[in-house]
Amino acid sequence: MKLSRYEKNNMVLSIILCALIISILVITVFTTVKLYNISNKQTKNYLNDVSTQIVSNVDNQIEFILSDLRLMADFIKQYEGDSRYDYLAKRKTSYEYSDIGIIDLKGEAEFLSGKKLDLENTVSYKKGIEGKEYTELIESLDVVLYSVPIFDDKHEVSSILVGVSQKESVNNILSIDSFNGEGTIEIVNTKGKPLFIGKNSELIKDISHKYRGAINEHWVPKMMDDFKSEESGEIIITSSKNVKCLLTYHPVTKDLNDWYFVLIVPEEAVLGELNKLNIFTIIMTFIIIFIIGIITWILYTIRRKYIKQIEDIAYLDNITNGINSTKFSMLIKPLISKSPDSTYMMIAINIKDFKLINDCFGSEKGNNALKYIYNVLEKNIINDEEFVCRHDADLFYLFIKNRAVLEVLELLYKIENEINYFNKDKENPYFLRISVGIYTIENHNEDLITIQDHVNTARKSFNKTHKSDFNFYSDIEKNRLIFEKELSNLMEKGLADKEFFICLQPKVDIKTGKIRGAESLVRWNSVEKGMIYPSDFVPLFEKNGFICELDLYVLEETCKLISKWIKECKELLIISVNVSRQHLKDKLFLEKYEMICNKYNVPTWLIDLELTESIFLESPEAIDVIDDIHSKGFKCSIDDFGFGYSSLGILKDFKVEIIKLDRSFFVNKNDIERGKIVVESVIELSRRLGMKVIAEGIEEVEQVHFLRSIGCDYVQGYVFSKPLSISEFEEFTYNDNKIKNLKISND
Repeated sequence: MKLSRYEKNNMVLSIILCALIISILVITVFTTVKLYNISNKQTKNYLNDVSTQIVSNVDNQIEFILSDLRLMADFIKQYEGDSRYDYLAKRKTSYEYSDIGIIDLKGEAEFLSGKKLDLENTVSYKKGIEGKEYTELIESLDVVLYSVPIFDDKHEVSSILVGVSQKESVNNILSIDSFNGEGTIEIVNTKGKPLFIGKNSELIKDISHKYRGAINEHWVPKMMDDFKSEESGEIIITSSKNVKCLLTYHPVTKDLNDWYFVLIVPEEAVLGELNKLNIFTIIMTFIIIFIIGIITWILYTIRRKYIKQIEDIAYLDNITNGINSTKFSMLIKPLISKSPDSTYMMIAINIKDFKLINDCFGSEKGNNALKYIYNVLEKNIINDEEFVCRHDADLFYLFIKNRAVLEVLELLYKIENEINYFNKDKENPYFLRISVGIYTIENHNEDLITIQDHVNTARKSFNKTHKSDFNFYSDIEKNRLIFEKELSNLMEKGLADKEFFICLQPKVDIKTGKIRGAESLVRWNSVEKGMIYPSDFVPLFEKNGFICELDLYVLEETCKLISKWIKECKELLIISVNVSRQHLKDKLFLEKYEMICNKYNVPTWLIDLELTESIFLESPEAIDVIDDIHSKGFKCSIDDFGFGYSSLGILKDFKVEIIKLDRSFFVNKNDIERGKIVVESVIELSRRLGMKVIAEGIEEVEQVHFLRSIGCDYVQGYVFSKPLSISEFEEFTYNDNKIKNLKISND
């Protein structure tokens, strides 16, 4: 099913809203993930910096102690026997050693405190014999040994100097103030055995058993391999209490021990603020989406209310409160085009002599009667695909499913009886007579204008001797076809014999009263048929293509007249001529128009080519022809503007000098207030777009006053003059070859 413009707009807005929400969500997710990744990277860098700093502190302390012992080892060579221990006693205060001693080559150690220990099996002794320095934790004594070899004059190891400090001295270095005190540090050996433990030891105890092999975790083998190769690293692990932690490790003083520094921090301590920020971001995103949703709902509600008001103005009849002819057309066109032939019927119902009701009882009673009639018609609609509207004045259209002739007649008699039901108890009943035209829509491709023409043709062919007249189009179609055939047979001869002639209807400037131009209108005075009016032959000529020859004939007659005026030195007027849509099929039609003007030495700017608005509604690409018209010097105007319900949608595309408002704006007195609003809006839009406006079909002085008050430029209609013969027009227009100013009453 084809969507309406309103539904399409709603769909577009919904898509835009969904796209906006999805974009916000995508941006939020992307930002959150990006922020998390950046923060995670920065966190790892921070952990690495913290670890490196603490490892550096441990390294510096060990290096300081070993440097101190190295100096002692250099000087102690000068002493022998007990004097060596006297020297060491003096130097003990250089660092807070708990004890200092010397290991001989057999591994026997003697300390200042008097203790003697066998350290032959310690790594410190083995490294010292090799001439290497070393740092070692003696767990049985809870002390740390710092060993430096003592070399003799031959640079051979003669003994080993050992400094002793309490284990707690290293533990004190392993303190951490970052991460809200929730992180902890330990120093382990390359087998993962804890040697020194900082604060929050419970976390270490909970996790360290994993890399000691108590639990087979996937990350343990990599960590052990890194220990062996003295590599640093970081991993994410989970404690037995299901606490996610970040773990980083670094070697301590390579080659001086087998220690590894391990830092463990709960992820929440590191990323807690970030997680809060992410949660806040997500919450704010949903709040924003919620606010957008609320604002959208409010705007949608306001828009829907506004659209409803616009639709009421555009699509509701202000008298019947039912759909108007525009909405009626929009509803039935898709049904006709998408259904098989002869699926539907169109019925035109007109109230005879309805004007008497308005004259006798007033317009309010007349409007009430129209509303009553509409309600009767609407009540007799039984199908969702059937519609009724008041088209104009007292003319109603009924669109129903096709049915048998007797059923249609029964329906119409029922409607007529119900319309006159109000007469039931009246002493002097006033019966409303109706004339009806009925047309079965046999071709689903038939346009609505043609359908309405058919049904109204049937309606207007009523028999005046009957109380009411119900006529089917099929009853009169044969006569119509015969008549059209007769006209087709006469048209070429009529043109050759100059049976066609032009009349001119003045266009008056309603501000000054001066005649500013005229429209050249064609009439046919047939030798055989008598006077034939345009409504009888123009539609036929449009169908059979003869209209092109007739248009050229009208232009030539018009150019002859202008040429005559030029020779007579009359003040010149711009004359408009109609251009049929059939001309647009000929790419060279403007050359033909130009040739005719040149033939009579008439400047093209004196000719205004009128194109009907329907041409552009049916073929929007035809708008391009306007530029071609201007390139030849012709004026261009749009005739019958407002006849199509899409007019305002293409007004911006009309690059013409003049817009001619269709007479339908002015003929319906019942809709005069709405008509005024529409006319005023169109004139204002046209003025802002740089176009003049002509109101045609004007018959009353009051209409002229109204049009002048809202800025309309020109009027064409019987209020000033009917279409005149050439001689009548010249007499009406000129005074000593000067154009007259008509007097316009201000009353």
